[in-house]
Amino acid sequence: MKSILPFVYIVSFAILILGIGHFAIYKSIITVFDITNRQIVNLTRIILTFGLISFILANFIIQLSYTRFGALFYQVSAYWLGTVYFLFLASIIILIVYSIFHLFSLPIIYAKTIGILVIVIGLGISFYGILHSYNILTTKYTVSIDNLPQEWDGKNVVLFADSHFGNVRNIDFGKKLINKINDQNPKMVLIAGDYYDGPPANNREIASLLSNIKAENGIIFAPGNHEDYGNSVIYKELLANAGVEVLDNKVINIKGLQIAGINYSSGSDENIFIQTLKTFITKDDLPKILIKHAPTNLSVADEAQYDLVVSGHVHNGQIWPGPWITKKIYKEFSYGLNYLNEMAIITTSGVGTWGPPQRVGTDSEIVVIELKKK
Repeated sequence: MKSILPFVYIVSFAILILGIGHFAIYKSIITVFDITNRQIVNLTRIILTFGLISFILANFIIQLSYTRFGALFYQVSAYWLGTVYFLFLASIIILIVYSIFHLFSLPIIYAKTIGILVIVIGLGISFYGILHSYNILTTKYTVSIDNLPQEWDGKNVVLFADSHFGNVRNIDFGKKLINKINDQNPKMVLIAGDYYDGPPANNREIASLLSNIKAENGIIFAPGNHEDYGNSVIYKELLANAGVEVLDNKVINIKGLQIAGINYSSGSDENIFIQTLKTFITKDDLPKILIKHAPTNLSVADEAQYDLVVSGHVHNGQIWPGPWITKKIYKEFSYGLNYLNEMAIITTSGVGTWGPPQRVGTDSEIVVIELKKK
């Protein structure tokens, strides 16, 4: 019984938050459009009530087994989840506008006009956010490293993270991503976790996408937290079968470049992180790159004398005001290229999305890292 209580609490909290949002939307729709007909009022309630439970219901359905219907329902409910956020913000504005008009006895027709305009803007921003999230940008950085082998000097390494492949982003998006990566002619590709979203999906097909990447020195992956939401063993097997080098608390040497990968749970606990890095056999005279899903406990990597850490996880907040919030949590390491002493840290905003499939105020990206000998 105790084991299911946290799940019950999470679902109850989600329903409460979504319920507040849907109630605010209901009140603003009824007010702005002056709906008094009982049948239309009840229909509006039914539609919004179904919208309230749709994403939670879709999660239950998709967990049972992967089907095209379940995937479509999950996708549509996710789109609605993001739209609710923007309509909720619109509703707050509408309720404030109406309060001001009533307080000063202003003509209510103007408040209705403002209300309709705000709703249209909210829907428009949501639609833009969906389209924008599928537009993959390329962000370029140059990182100078001591003792970089001549083999790697001036060469490009592509980094991506947080693709969250599953029921929202699937094969078509994957093909677009692969083409974008191949266009960069990478020497190597690094994946900093959350390749999979977690819920059941056509995971074998999703993994096989990576076999189409053309990178002379291969594809290197370290697990994120979402790999733990499904069967992490199967995920790693599927990726390995697609030709990916899976670094689950492991280090390898590729032509003089030492690449280490740590899984999310080990990297999240500072003591475990320290002990795990101590088990890695590395050479001090060769450069070291660490793939670590979340940009946390970075001082541990710095003390272990890593030259570059690549991360994701944060999505740069994904939707406004997310970037402001993640900046407060992860400080300067929430996004972009930054340094801790001499160690370079690159945190990508990710190429996919989680939850609401919208991006507003942030970008989906792959990162091209040009390695230079210092």
